[in-house]
Amino acid sequence: IIDNQILSNPDPHLLKKKTELQSKFDLLSTTQAEKRLLQSKGYLGIHITRKFSHLHDINLETLLQKTKLYFQKWKCLPLTLMGRVNVVKMTILPKFLFVFQCIPLFIPKSFFRSLNQLISSFLWDGKPPRISIRTLQKPHSQGGLALPNFLFYYWAANIQKLIFWLQTPRADWCLLEASSCNQSSLPALIHSSLPIALARKSTNPIVYSTLRIWSQFCSHIKDFNQGITKFKDLFDENTKIFLNFPDLQIPNSEI
Repeated sequence: IIDNQILSNPDPHLLKKKTELQSKFDLLSTTQAEKRLLQSKGYLGIHITRKFSHLHDINLETLLQKTKLYFQKWKCLPLTLMGRVNVVKMTILPKFLFVFQCIPLFIPKSFFRSLNQLISSFLWDGKPPRISIRTLQKPHSQGGLALPNFLFYYWAANIQKLIFWLQTPRADWCLLEASSCNQSSLPALIHSSLPIALARKSTNPIVYSTLRIWSQFCSHIKDFNQGITKFKDLFDENTKIFLNFPDLQIPNSEI
């Protein structure tokens, strides 16, 4: 009806009304993720949402879909396997690493499995892989091609923030996180038994996400030793006595 009115009488008010109705229709026809993207605010390459829980979908899931489109566009390029590995290093890794460093989000391993599947399909041009992606991620000295391990980059980008937790808070962001721990402290949370019931310790979602990342890393690196953090670490279960300094020393064979 509006289109017929515009054809018979091109009134600027009718054109404005049509534009407003078209915008509302486009908003209703978009998916939930796209709606959140439209409602978010971009700042330095990061989409800031109203809810902290929406940051993952808007920034990471959207980036994953963009990566899929990139690979579809580049799959016809005459590149060798090493060339495709370098494409991942120089174009895809910086995009994800930027998000990892800017937003302390907990990312499940299923996300990285989906990303690895996209990368593997791109490396082998959609054909069955001849070499596993774990082998390709090894350094050249171990027979790999140094393909980036995005999971390790994600851990490194977030765990390095824990160094500030162990020191006297000076940075503004660290002061805010420390002030949110009413009944505990940031160093105490790091050395606590994992997982932590954080509801009584802090209501800060960033602190909670960082500790979940730390717990995820420790559970993956099963032989990771945090050192002496509690009194029970000084107690020998076999002899039922407390260890002395010579007992606690690391043998020279392991140094």
